[in-house]
Amino acid sequence: VADEKAREAEFNALLRRYAILTSLTGAILVPLVPDLLIVPMQMKMMYDVAALFGQKTNKQSIQLLFETLGVGTGARIGVTVLCKFVPGWGSVVGATSAFATTWALGKVGYAYFQGDGKASVESLKPMFRAEQKQGHAEFEKHKAAISEAQQAHAEKLTQLAYNLQQGKITQKQYEEQLDALP
Repeated sequence: VADEKAREAEFNALLRRYAILTSLTGAILVPLVPDLLIVPMQMKMMYDVAALFGQKTNKQSIQLLFETLGVGTGARIGVTVLCKFVPGWGSVVGATSAFATTWALGKVGYAYFQGDGKASVESLKPMFRAEQKQGHAEFEKHKAAISEAQQAHAEKLTQLAYNLQQGKITQKQYEEQLDALP
């Protein structure tokens, strides 16, 4: 996207979409399954952000970025999994964490690709932490709508997660079916 304002508007829509999708997925009360679904969605988002700048990236570069920023680490996933055993609270923690992390990754990815990928990944850590805090604030703005959607579609969301995990649908089909929920 050549026009900066059009690129930024497209990015903001893309960021909101992925943050909400990962939040709905994070709210699924099945331990571990949501966490295994969120990271691929976040990786797809990074490919989409790179494309906004006419750039290509690869799985290894995105994984390095995620590892350096601490996304998808065993410790974070472990905490989320343990929270899933507490009804209600686990869903909120999973949704909030997924939204805030996706928000921060999107913002960091935008800055990274805006600078033609020349910034060191290590230098992006402070921005990532700050954007996670902002992501928590953004989640609060959308919390009621996300909670309502999660409650209204809990059974469907869980079934989609299982179908994806069992290979009955693809990641793309999973995301399309999430998008199609009213």
